[in-house]
Amino acid sequence: MAREATCPVCNANIPIEEDDRVGNFVYCSYCHTQLLIKKDKDEENEEVEVEEDWGEPKKP
Repeated sequence: MAREATCPVCNANIPIEEDDRVGNFVYCSYCHTQLLIKKDKDEENEEVEVEEDWGEPKKP
């Protein structure tokens, strides 16, 4: 079962592979933005959503 998410930057459809999990990064093939996979707000739904990763600084 193929899953898809929508890029929050350019609104392109991004295929999410079966081996991609919550917390993994994917890249939009159109605008090349790095996106973080996270669980959809609806816990019963198996959909995922992506958000732009701003590369938060690591804590020492």
